[in-house]
Amino acid sequence: MVRDFRGCELLCPSPSNPLRSARFTSFTTEQGLASNFVRSITVDKAGNLWFCTDGGGVSRYDGKAFTSFSTAHGLPDNFIYSIAEDKSGKLWFGTLNGGVCSYDGKGFNPITTD
Repeated sequence: MVRDFRGCELLCPSPSNPLRSARFTSFTTEQGLASNFVRSITVDKAGNLWFCTDGGGVSRYDGKAFTSFSTAHGLPDNFIYSIAEDKSGKLWFGTLNGGVCSYDGKGFNPITTD
């Protein structure tokens, strides 16, 4: 569960076990989420919600609409397991098979050992 900048509590249940409560907002692919299988959620400094999905990449929700990012947009993998924001506002993603990458608001930058 995550509380967004407006104070709303958010929960992304499995599609096979939907949550029915007036206190929560459920998002699915019907609303624009990249995948119904969410591994991690965070709220960035700008108040956007970021959803790390299992196979769909990453979805950003600005309070009105979703924007989704995948390997077609530069992510090294579509299985995103974790997210963190550093002090400068850069987002960091941990993936299943693509290692770690950062997002600076313009593009994704995979971290390599080369």
